[in-house]
Amino acid sequence: MLLPRLYLQLGVFLDYYTGVHQPSVSKVLHEILDKGDAESNDFKQAIPEIHRTVIPQIMVDENWPPTMLLHGTADTAVPVEESHHLRSLLDAAGVPVDFIEFNGKEHSFDYETDAEEVWKEQFDVVKAFLYKALG
Repeated sequence: MLLPRLYLQLGVFLDYYTGVHQPSVSKVLHEILDKGDAESNDFKQAIPEIHRTVIPQIMVDENWPPTMLLHGTADTAVPVEESHHLRSLLDAAGVPVDFIEFNGKEHSFDYETDAEEVWKEQFDVVKAFLYKALG
């Protein structure tokens, strides 16, 4: 679990996840971000088609399935703003999306020993969402 977090912090996770190191997918995306006026299509075009599905934000359209986002507000592995951004993309595409923030919680908060008891109400919301989405 710690190695992927290190790759995230170093900004090279996609290179290891996709196996594409030359050219570095991460470096290409950083260069686009550094320009400051990037559009989602710029990112989509920079990533080999076979790997585009690993970055959900560039694949959002009206065919996206109903989505439930859960995120700790103190997450240091993936900033909560990423879920806010994905939610806005899903909303704009007309995709049903629910979002629950877990105040003060870090990444993998649901692994905590007492998570099922502490977050029972929120997990019940997730269960109801899944029943509805999956029929």
